[in-house]
Amino acid sequence: MSISPELLIVVAAINFLISLLLAWIASFIVYAKNKFLQRFFVSTRYLIRAHIDFLLMSLLLVATFYLVNQFELIVPDYILILAIVGAIYNPLGFVILSVKPHLSSPTSTLSKTVTLLAFIPTTIGFGYPMVKLLLSLGPSII
Repeated sequence: MSISPELLIVVAAINFLISLLLAWIASFIVYAKNKFLQRFFVSTRYLIRAHIDFLLMSLLLVATFYLVNQFELIVPDYILILAIVGAIYNPLGFVILSVKPHLSSPTSTLSKTVTLLAFIPTTIGFGYPMVKLLLSLGPSII
């Protein structure tokens, strides 16, 4: 079974909607002083970062989809999956930190390593198609 690049657009739409939801939640906390939401989302700073990161990942997914299609790049399924996992996982970390901000300072070597390893899916998932794009353009970009 093959993964369709259109799945990037589906996840982009979901990320975009999550971003809008987080913006509303942050607005209710900051402007309406909603006590219930304030108790749950302790750090609005991380909540706003999650909102922006979900939006950014949505845009990266859309750009990657159109570049893959426009330049007819062959991208392995596992790369598309890594881009999708990274686009969801990275901003989700900020949502977790908005609820438990004390997790933002890992102390053990293991927790620091896990944090750094979490960036790998995003780096490979978005980096691979961009390197492939540059290689496909070759000397024509100079």
